[in-house]
Amino acid sequence: AAGYDVRKAFEQHTAEDLRRTVDVNLLGAMNITHAFLRDMADGVIVHLGGFADGRLAFPYYAADAASRAGVASFVEAMNRELRLEGKPVTLLYFSPSPADTDAERPFHELWRQMGTKIVSTEQVAAELRRAVIQKRKQYVMGGVLVNGFAKLNSAFPNLADALMLNQYGKKLQSFFGKAAGTETKSSLALKAGLAMVIFSVALYGVIFSLPFFPISTANKLALTPVLMVVSEIVFWVGGALAGKDVVSRYRSYLDPREWCKPKEKAS
Repeated sequence: AAGYDVRKAFEQHTAEDLRRTVDVNLLGAMNITHAFLRDMADGVIVHLGGFADGRLAFPYYAADAASRAGVASFVEAMNRELRLEGKPVTLLYFSPSPADTDAERPFHELWRQMGTKIVSTEQVAAELRRAVIQKRKQYVMGGVLVNGFAKLNSAFPNLADALMLNQYGKKLQSFFGKAAGTETKSSLALKAGLAMVIFSVALYGVIFSLPFFPISTANKLALTPVLMVVSEIVFWVGGALAGKDVVSRYRSYLDPREWCKPKEKAS
């Protein structure tokens, strides 16, 4: 559970910040695993990671996010290796929600602005215990919305930017002193809007899958316009709740061909 966390603009990181971040977060996890694994006949080695799946890369968390993502990939690779070797040991990558701790307390207001609930240390411990008992390989606190958004970000980062991360970035920028006053939305409205937008995209996915459903052609033709209308209504209501950025980028980011395009690099 050891960690070194630097939250500031990457330009402001010192060489010592970068070295210590990698040494503690990534090499620390690898060294602990190496030390215990040799003598373990069974059991679980737990590594506490970052928010969501550990690969959700917030701005102003660049070095920390890179080290946590490294641990996530290390755990994934080791579990495959242990399975091939036939050793009944499991590595668990556990991603806690922001908790009510001394270290996290200065950032509570930021998490609230981003619509993320602060949980007790007892809740973190209880969910960690459950994950160990179940011998899970990955466990993400935060419920369906956090898990779903982490998966969406992994598959379609451009879409994740449009739906939420651009707004999060502005709040992070304001909190860390890089921009003046940003507009704060109701946490409930933000969550509801995001959920509705994601649901509308899922409905379009159902439309694209209709040709493979075991129903009659007539039913498929009847369902298609209904699903399209419902998806549009859900999207625009969700977009209004989540913010104008989502609505303004609707046409480009709801096009599945745009989701997988790499971001253009500045020349």
